[in-house]
Amino acid sequence: TSVTPFSPRALDRALAAALVAFARHHLTAFGAPTGASTILTQRSALDAVADAFAERAVSHRFLTPQAQIALRGRVRDRCIDLLDTWYKLADAERLKGTQMQYGIELPNQPSLLHGFLDESLAGLPDDFGKFRANRSMRDVEASVDLFPQTLNG
Repeated sequence: TSVTPFSPRALDRALAAALVAFARHHLTAFGAPTGASTILTQRSALDAVADAFAERAVSHRFLTPQAQIALRGRVRDRCIDLLDTWYKLADAERLKGTQMQYGIELPNQPSLLHGFLDESLAGLPDDFGKFRANRSMRDVEASVDLFPQTLNG
C-alpha cells in the first residue's frame, strides 16, 4: 500500500515521530537522549516546528486556497496538540523526579517515544499513546490471520 502525505491516516502513523525528529534537528538543545525534557524551558521555540509542518503540508500538492487554509490549520493544530501533550508528559515526569528521554537510551528514565505495538503503553497514561513512533510506515498493524472460506451460493 502507499501513503498519501498529510492524509489523516499518515498523520496518525508518522506525525509524532517526525515532529520529535524535526525538533531534535531544529534546536540543538533537544538533541541529547534526555533532550525530551528541554520542552519544559523551550516550548515556545517549537511553534516554528509546527508552522514548518503546516507549510510543508500545503506545498506538496495543488490545492484550492480554501483547501490549503484547512489543511494548514489541521496539520498545525495536530502539531500544537502533540507539543502541548509532550510538555504535559515531561512536566509530570519532572514532578516525579525523573527526566524524560526520547527512547530507551538511559535506564530507569521514562521514554517519550514508543513502538506502535508497544505493550507497555497499556500501563501508561493515554497521552503517551500519541507518541507511538513506527520504525517503518509498513510496520503499523499487528499481524492478521486470514482464513479463506468457500461460500455456498
